[in-house]
Amino acid sequence: SVVMAISVPLMALADEAAQATGPVSHNAIVLVLDNSGSMSGTKAQKLEEAAQQFSKKILEADPRSQIAIVSFGSDVVVLPFTSDLSELESFVENDMNDWGSTDVTSALEYAHSTALLLQDTGLDQYAKSIVTMSDGMPDSSSTAIAQAETMFPSYNMYSVGFMATSASEINFLKAIQNSGYFEADDLDALIEKFVEIAEELLNPVESRSRSHSPTPPSRRPLPTRGQATGFPPPSPTQTARPCRISPPTLRSRARRLSRAANRIRSLARCLPASP
Repeated sequence: SVVMAISVPLMALADEAAQATGPVSHNAIVLVLDNSGSMSGTKAQKLEEAAQQFSKKILEADPRSQIAIVSFGSDVVVLPFTSDLSELESFVENDMNDWGSTDVTSALEYAHSTALLLQDTGLDQYAKSIVTMSDGMPDSSSTAIAQAETMFPSYNMYSVGFMATSASEINFLKAIQNSGYFEADDLDALIEKFVEIAEELLNPVESRSRSHSPTPPSRRPLPTRGQATGFPPPSPTQTARPCRISPPTLRSRARRLSRAANRIRSLARCLPASP
């Protein structure tokens, strides 16, 4: 076993690394997509393309991010959280049907229950966001807004208005978000807006400055893998010293330390409690 060969200095170093880095942060995003009758035809095809490009961008940045899809019309169809891009692509191509009314309230309820199923672990924690796309007014705007407001404390919520033209449609979509409202005036713009939201989720510092409303720290998107170091920033008086170790070597050593730290955590659980 590799663990049996770990020397005391390496164990101490691995433990120090584990304490410094802590759990790795990932995005967990629920796409709430309008597939009511008004989205039939070319609109539905562009929506599928937008969802696929969004998912690809998120997962390329961090393959351990999680994405779920809630497709709604008169009924709701749910794809639970996954990090498998092919599974997401298959769902949007084969399981999203455009028909019926626009039941945003039920869609948000399903988004909430789906998000609750994904829990943080000792190694991974998730910044949960919900992105809702619709091209018109829901069956009941008041109940949908009330449902969204109950979710504001727990999630970063974005909305995309697709060819939303009336003031009532725009005001509704703005009312169900707490982190950003986007407008797409044509089919190509819809894809662009989904990519723009992906950029915000992957760059939390920028997204905080561009949000339409303040987001409490507990709900702000967490850095993706590789952005959070866990170490304090250098003092302004410190002079940077050149690193003589190549980046590939650094990454390789960091991975070894991380694996060692995880193994040590597992062994520590087997130790008897201190008297």
